Amino acid sequence: MKALLYLSSLFLLLCAGCNKDESNDSGGIPADYFLYFDISKVDGSFFENGSVELSDEMKMENGEIVPTGEIIHWVPMGKVEYLDDIDKTLTGTQCAGQSCLGDYIGFIFSMSPENIEYEEEDAYDINRYYLLRYQGDDTDTLRIRERFYTNPPSTDFTFFLNGQEKEILGEPTNFSLFSANYITIEK
Repeated sequence: MKALLYLSSLFLLLCAGCNKDESNDSGGIPADYFLYFDISKVDGSFFENGSVELSDEMKMENGEIVPTGEIIHWVPMGKVEYLDDIDKTLTGTQCAGQSCLGDYIGFIFSMSPENIEYEEEDAYDINRYYLLRYQGDDTDTLRIRERFYTNPPSTDFTFFLNGQEKEILGEPTNFSLFSANYITIEK
């Protein structure tokens, strides 16, 4: 009986810590933000899990996008299974952690720009660059412009694929793990 009471209490504590509708509002300071992809082929079919890959964050150097380290690290992408309330096939990046909700999760694209010193009433743009590789040969450039406002603190994002702005579909003001915010790509 004690074991059952203990397990029930533990279950309730774990459930209380999970809030599916939780937003990323942390007083204007960026937390982790998640993005999904609706990637399809021209014929409407979808890529198999692992046949699309996303690079680690890249950097712009002398007008070229180059790896931040010596080589490009690629992360496989595949179908996200835990978003039940949307009738789209959304793709995310492979999850290798112990607390994964499935094999693939939303792509974490922003974390606090804590290394920048801000002045009152300033806005800062941070550009993050990534490569998307499809079945090993075709490659696109993904740029995420993060605009961070300091007074009042807030963040907004603009997404570009090969220089063209992409519309954010879903819930564009809430980039939490369970909010199906995505961009559409047709290859």
